[in-house]
Amino acid sequence: MSNSRWLATRGRAGFDDATATGLAALFAAVVGISVWSAAIARVARVPAGAVPRPWPLVVSTGAVSLLGLAGGALAYARYRGLTIPTGLPREGSWPAAGAGVVGPAVLVAATTVAGNAAGTPLSSLLNRAVSPDAPVTLLVWSTGLPSALLGVGIGVLFGVVVPERVRALVGSGDAPVVATLLVGAFRLLPLDPAGPQFTAGGAVEFGATLVFGVALAASVGVLCGRVGTDAGGVSLDTDTLGVAHLLAFVLSAVGLVGAATGLTTPGELVDTGLWVAALGLAIVGYERTRSAWVPVLGLVGFALALDVAVYLEALAGVGGL
Repeated sequence: MSNSRWLATRGRAGFDDATATGLAALFAAVVGISVWSAAIARVARVPAGAVPRPWPLVVSTGAVSLLGLAGGALAYARYRGLTIPTGLPREGSWPAAGAGVVGPAVLVAATTVAGNAAGTPLSSLLNRAVSPDAPVTLLVWSTGLPSALLGVGIGVLFGVVVPERVRALVGSGDAPVVATLLVGAFRLLPLDPAGPQFTAGGAVEFGATLVFGVALAASVGVLCGRVGTDAGGVSLDTDTLGVAHLLAFVLSAVGLVGAATGLTTPGELVDTGLWVAALGLAIVGYERTRSAWVPVLGLVGFALALDVAVYLEALAGVGGL
């Protein structure tokens, strides 16, 4: 194994148990940001209740997204000393930028066409509906703008800050894959990105997401330092695995199996698959372009594309109320 990737990288910073600890702490921070967002949502009820329609939803969603998700993510980035690239895509990366911005919306369009061709509208799969007679202006204020705001918050947290922290831990080569794994796992686990409800059920969701998610993140970090490739194929160094590592593997496996078995309907599978694919495209686009605008715009477009698809189906008479 003298030429193995594992031996070549084993001694580098970012490929030891510090990686496992760092990824676990990152996942815990994401859970904490979700709880912070839930607290913001409760506080935002006061100003949201004092404004006329359709402003309440805009105010509450804007508070959760901008102050909660994006604000919490940027505070974490500052704490970790992360530098967020806010300029234009780097030279030569404009094709990747276009794919990162437009790709998530194209996913929605393709899924909508395929679903309707199979006789199952996207609105039915996602259990969403809108009246085709509703004024477009009302839909923009009550649905479109809140979706765009939510896309900003999700884009900053999951498309920029999480990948940037992962990049600092594992390097640029592995960062998109590892970040997508962590973000996809968070999407599978029961906690909503906007935080738990402050109820007994919400506490269970919070606890399950924290325990199983942290275990999964730690497991990914352990494997980053112990899986390598050489002429003989893929190798795994097991000599340095301890009880704590094995416990993390078991907990992460239990969490993933439990989350996967919770996807019991085609709609849940499609919804989760669309979001994970869109987030993956955003993360890859961010790494290729080194511009925070790419994932944020891509996820804003994705959220709006879902609304537009549901509305167009309603106009066509295959969806709606």
